[in-house]
Amino acid sequence: MKNISLPLAAIILGAGFAVGADEDASAPPRRGRPYPVVSDETVVTATRRKTDPFKVPYTTDVLDGDDLRTREMPRSLPEAMKSVAGISAQKTSQGQGSPYLRGLTGYHTLFLVDGVRLNNATFRSGPNQYANTVDPLTLERIEVVKGSASVLYGSDAVGGTVSAFTTRPWGGAGLHSRTYLRYGSAEGSSIGRQEFSMSLGAWGAVGGLSFKHFDDITGGRHTGSLPNTGYRETDRDLKLTRALSAGTSLTLSVSAVDQVNVPRTHSTTDSQSFRRTVPGTDLVRDLDQRRELALVHLETSDVDTIADTAAFSLSWHNQKEAQDRLQSNLRVEEQRVSDAVLGLTSQLQKESGLGVWTYGAEYYRDDVDSSGILYNADGSVRNHAVQGQVADEAGYELLGVYVQDEIGPEKAPWAVIPGVRYTWARADADEVDVGGVATELRDDWENVSGSLRGRWDLSEEMNLFGGASQGFRAPNLSDLTRLDAARSGEQELPSPGLDPEEFLQYEIGLKGKSKDVSGSLSYYYTEIRNFIDRVPTGNTINGNHEVVKKNTGDGSLEGIEITGRAALTEEWSAFGIFGWQIGAVDTFVTSDPASKERRPMSKIPPASATVGGRFAPPEDLFWIEGLVTMTRAQKRLSPADQLDTQRIPPEGTPGWTVYTLRAGRAIGRGVSLSAAVENITDVDYRTHGSGTNEPGTNILLAVDAKF
Repeated sequence: MKNISLPLAAIILGAGFAVGADEDASAPPRRGRPYPVVSDETVVTATRRKTDPFKVPYTTDVLDGDDLRTREMPRSLPEAMKSVAGISAQKTSQGQGSPYLRGLTGYHTLFLVDGVRLNNATFRSGPNQYANTVDPLTLERIEVVKGSASVLYGSDAVGGTVSAFTTRPWGGAGLHSRTYLRYGSAEGSSIGRQEFSMSLGAWGAVGGLSFKHFDDITGGRHTGSLPNTGYRETDRDLKLTRALSAGTSLTLSVSAVDQVNVPRTHSTTDSQSFRRTVPGTDLVRDLDQRRELALVHLETSDVDTIADTAAFSLSWHNQKEAQDRLQSNLRVEEQRVSDAVLGLTSQLQKESGLGVWTYGAEYYRDDVDSSGILYNADGSVRNHAVQGQVADEAGYELLGVYVQDEIGPEKAPWAVIPGVRYTWARADADEVDVGGVATELRDDWENVSGSLRGRWDLSEEMNLFGGASQGFRAPNLSDLTRLDAARSGEQELPSPGLDPEEFLQYEIGLKGKSKDVSGSLSYYYTEIRNFIDRVPTGNTINGNHEVVKKNTGDGSLEGIEITGRAALTEEWSAFGIFGWQIGAVDTFVTSDPASKERRPMSKIPPASATVGGRFAPPEDLFWIEGLVTMTRAQKRLSPADQLDTQRIPPEGTPGWTVYTLRAGRAIGRGVSLSAAVENITDVDYRTHGSGTNEPGTNILLAVDAKF
């Protein structure tokens, strides 16, 4: 199927509006909850306090961790988010996934893990691998807030904010265990997790181990095996909780993830051509990823008159990346990057006659070490580089102070939420490779961002929401100092002197909920200023085109998102999601300064929809559902897309239709079995912008046992 027809769009519109406020969301899985699933009746990320998602003037989605394990059975965090309207998960390889939110990804979307920024100063633009380092099996819930949110969350919160909340102690008093096993045939995956939970008086503990092995992907009927696409992963986590008093609790948590030999397959000679894409030239290009997080978090309601509640966090977040690359000319390259981030955050809330005030401050400090070594073919050292992928002996500071007020009496049919944030960012580096010479870098930026959102209740079952929110992103060390391969056949050089990017997003939407139908429809328009993009210089390095980052100019993004569900009978329900976005930005088509034109933005996902139905008898423990996912062809390519021949076919990425069937059954108390057949017709397809095809017909089997 090449296009989504107008009748289909009408069916989706008629199915209802977004699922964000399902009244039966807390029911157990056998009750036949609609798709996507909402874990409970509150969302925290949108306003930094628990609120009914029907009442917040944002487009939000909340995914339940338990339901993800037993229903969608995603392989990674980016894949877990594909059930959200408008989100596309592009994958450089099987181990490198990056969701697009409102046309943006990479460092234009903010990821939080238990409130701690996953984003750091070395994050790359475009699709990257960092979200793939968060194990979905450790999560209790995922909250997605779409659109600019720099007032509450600072730099990078432009396309949207994703908050991953790890599991808290469960099962009540005593010691409990959980075993989860998952198998995927076409993706060659074997996944297992062993978890324990304990509660004893004021103490609680939860922790576990996840082991993941991925063999080479088996593509669709004409593709067959995709060599050099497998890797291994291990995840470890432990959380301790302590109730210090009736209103005060302390949480200590540590976690670590290791990914070993994750190939960037598209840039190697192992890559398979898809619709005339060009195989890579590297003989080897593998990455090891290690991410560690230690967090101390204190929450209390035992405070004085300046606040009703307060929360404070101290975090240490360390991300290490190692890349080994053997090029076709036998040029061996080894790069190592370590970014250790110290984080301090505070948040206070106070209810007054002027509304509910939320205010606080955040400070993050990155310390970066980066190295690079070139080897000769015989293994001897040819050269110690000035830096690795980013500057060596570098630092980055990010400070933010914010305040927001939720105005509106408790039972009033309206609410207004103004907010403002001050941000200061600073980059410093002692070792930046400028023409082979170690050069210092010092720069800083300031920003004040504002937001004004509102909601008007048209009735008890429907409301109108919208507003305007500014987004802001300060240049990071990847923008300023990156020295590494970029897209197909490109070599990126350091680019000091960049200005911050600024965004202003307008949104208007409609939410509705009733006993049998719920959903939402939203439209957004984003103005872009000082967009940072790669620009060709006209030179070549070792056969690769040389590019640098520049503030290329202005642009815009706009889109529509629809989700909905309807309970047709006591046993049957229908659901649907739809997302469309389009964007253009000032771009240098060539290295000539006169070639600047307004062109499509890079790797914008095409329109996509999922529709389906579910059968779940209320008195049974069995459920079954079928769904169809349809994506249009993407032929609107940026100049960079046209050159990215290893990922994107010359005529654009073709559209596709994939059919999925899922079923599950509870067996006794605490044990459930799940099965699915994905891509039933075994089609050859890839998500636009990805470096590899998706699996062909994929049989998933999972068992989840809690005792």
